[in-house]
Amino acid sequence: IFGGYTTETYTDQAYTKDACAMKKNPVNFPLSIVMEYNSIAIDSLREGLSLNGAIDLDSVFLLMPMNVQEKVLFSKSSVKVEDVLKILKLESVNPNGKKKLRKGQERFFEQILPELLKEKANEVRGDTDFLSAFLSFCTGSRYLPNRTQINDEDDNDKEMFSITVEFDKMKITDGNEETIAMNGLPMAHTCDNVLRFPYHGYMGKGFKDDRTAAKVLAEKLDTAVWNCYDQFSMT
Repeated sequence: IFGGYTTETYTDQAYTKDACAMKKNPVNFPLSIVMEYNSIAIDSLREGLSLNGAIDLDSVFLLMPMNVQEKVLFSKSSVKVEDVLKILKLESVNPNGKKKLRKGQERFFEQILPELLKEKANEVRGDTDFLSAFLSFCTGSRYLPNRTQINDEDDNDKEMFSITVEFDKMKITDGNEETIAMNGLPMAHTCDNVLRFPYHGYMGKGFKDDRTAAKVLAEKLDTAVWNCYDQFSMT
């Protein structure tokens, strides 16, 4: 029994009542009800893709590499810098209440990093552009999904896909002494779509030298992205 109804007697009234809730979080509903609720859409999708069985989709997809299927079926046709910038989100944690440090990190995130990505948007090595390689470094996939936002029940945009930018006290050991790596390479955690930079964002402890920070970032990000490209992917 679910919401006063059994799966056999789940009526149009119940569909209407729980439509928003089901769209928002279908995992809270029994699979049979979710499938029944979406049966018209599923049947239409099946008929549209295969012309109601006239086309053997298995044979079609067997001839297509997985990375091609991913791009054709689930991704945007190209990676644009404005789309990449939209999905970058700054971590919300304030570093121990240090306002100067936080302002420096925000300036790095809002100015230095976007400017570099714009500069490198047209860079290509072989058959791969930098932005695709950057996405692969951060997420494991070189493409952006067709939809990165959905509208919630209050008609507000809700993020479906994003890359979180964090700043970390990357530590290195020199002999017996451990220090913070001011100029370490960026790191990524593809399972969580996290991109991590050194604590001071290559600007030094004074946060005054944006020009040097941009130059160091360009070198470090370039090294990290291209050296990791095609070493791991979701395809």
